[in-house]
Amino acid sequence: MKIKNSQAAYPILSVEKIYPNVGIYDAKNKKIDKATTNTLKRVLKILPKIKKSHKILELGSSSGQTAEYLEEKYGCTLNSMNIWEHDEESDTPKEDNQEAFNLFPLEYESYDMAFSLDVFKYVRNKESLFRRMGSVLKPGGRFTFTTLLKTKTAPEELSEKIFGNNFTKLETASSYRILASKADLEKVITKKMPDQLTTHYEMVLKEIEKASSKSLSAKGVKNKKEAIETIKNILDAAEAGHITWGILLFQKRNIQLY
Repeated sequence: MKIKNSQAAYPILSVEKIYPNVGIYDAKNKKIDKATTNTLKRVLKILPKIKKSHKILELGSSSGQTAEYLEEKYGCTLNSMNIWEHDEESDTPKEDNQEAFNLFPLEYESYDMAFSLDVFKYVRNKESLFRRMGSVLKPGGRFTFTTLLKTKTAPEELSEKIFGNNFTKLETASSYRILASKADLEKVITKKMPDQLTTHYEMVLKEIEKASSKSLSAKGVKNKKEAIETIKNILDAAEAGHITWGILLFQKRNIQLY
């Protein structure tokens, strides 16, 4: 495997200012913007039919685009919480916002659904996050998210090699099932899409390589060389079968107490 140890802090974070999540592509569409929107649509499609009365929680959002989309299409209520933040100058994560999320006064069993797009690689205490989701979801409520997944054949040090020494470790799909189970969440669907991961980062790599450093800097990508190196690391790990990407869906157990 060609992966080089990353000396940069978090260059992939800066790239995600432009391309915030892995896209879902098809034969008719090879445009990144449309593909990333397709991911949101796919995630929402695997949830139960969304009604105007539903209350939905989004984790990791820093923009209002998703809220606008849901309000326009379904007329439902969406609350967005950014569960991680980063230093704008150095593109390094600060302490994630999980403590604030855990302390934020969300009502017990108040949400019908929750979702997140590609932010779990920034979350340090995933077990705590799952416990909170198990608390705020109604019985039968659904939690779905997209994320990079480590495969069972991946070396232990893979996360550090790709992203740098202080990055949160990648999890396997089975690890997420265990975390969810501890929070009274049962697996409904795990859909792995390695081809989408490869296509997405090949497309992103082309865009980064042809763009000028000045134009990238204006969009938040301050070190073009390091960003390219990290993207290549992801592609090499995917080619070696050590990482994949997919959608996971969990449902809160509908427990009745007698």
